[in-house]
Amino acid sequence: MLKPINSIIKDSIGNIMFRGNVVTGIVATDNGNGSYDVFISESDRAYPKIFTLSRNPDLAVGDKVRILYKNGCKELPIILPPVAPSVTGYIFVYCWTAEDGYCIKSYTSNGVYVNTFSVSELQDWNNVLAVDADNNVYCVNYQLLKCYDKNGTLLYQASSDDIYSVCVDSNGYIYTNEYISEIKIVKRAAGSATIIESKTCPAQPLKLSQSFIMDSNKNIYMKKNNNDGAVKYNYPDSGDLTVVASSDSIDLYQKTLAIVDGVLAIGSRGDYEIKTAKLDLSAYISESFDFATIQEPIGISNIGNDYLCVAYDNSNDYAVLGRYKSNGTKVWETNIGTFDDTTPYQVAAYPF
Repeated sequence: MLKPINSIIKDSIGNIMFRGNVVTGIVATDNGNGSYDVFISESDRAYPKIFTLSRNPDLAVGDKVRILYKNGCKELPIILPPVAPSVTGYIFVYCWTAEDGYCIKSYTSNGVYVNTFSVSELQDWNNVLAVDADNNVYCVNYQLLKCYDKNGTLLYQASSDDIYSVCVDSNGYIYTNEYISEIKIVKRAAGSATIIESKTCPAQPLKLSQSFIMDSNKNIYMKKNNNDGAVKYNYPDSGDLTVVASSDSIDLYQKTLAIVDGVLAIGSRGDYEIKTAKLDLSAYISESFDFATIQEPIGISNIGNDYLCVAYDNSNDYAVLGRYKSNGTKVWETNIGTFDDTTPYQVAAYPF
């Protein structure tokens, strides 16, 4: 006669619950209703139908999770949300310098230089740089997606007909928009070249440069099917992408994007300015957002609820990296090298 599942869990955990109310487990099954079957503490049978406290659960089979027992009771397990990384992760800048050529420089969240490693030339002005919670760096260059660790060691590369840009979600998954007979959003696990799934964009953009970004609610913002438009999709846990909003006036063509304090920020190398727009794409908020201390911004990103920006300092012909509050107030700035006006400067950090 099989033992009841609670007895199995009790036996496998032993006395661990007397030392605390949280244990770890491995997702065995996604039940599709916000609950998961989980192998707890290396048990060979899964505890069924454990729900999660995450507002937007996006767990995959094999993911490691933390289990909280309410009031220390083994009969009441619940999956905790992922631990939010602090904003002390690295900041990475793609640039060109006379000393290092095309390279990525890393800095602490306080603007202290860490190291430099060489990369191939990146040739587009989209969001072609992203960082996951483990400080792995993802670079897109047309037909290649490359993943480096924070020290510059190449972990993998993946190829496609065309890969336009890359972003990360709040659960650490990596997304690219790619042309695979049509424009698709492709999902991968952090640090892995293996495709988990791909979803076709319902309003097909042109086969052109596509910037895009994802917010904490898994809404995607990217260029519409013309050079001057924008579209907002929702990326569901199951099923197809759905169009949430669209605009013919907000321009996301060859831009770098960030989301800070409920605002979509749009950086442009061509006109050296930052624009901000409402997340429903109904209107621009500002067509010339001011960081006050810099005059010619190029690439934009965010770390937590602060902006990151690479800019041209025309007073000394340097490229400058800065961190700024959501109102544009400077936190810090640092020179990153002599400015090169042909380089599509990019900055990225884990954004959540």
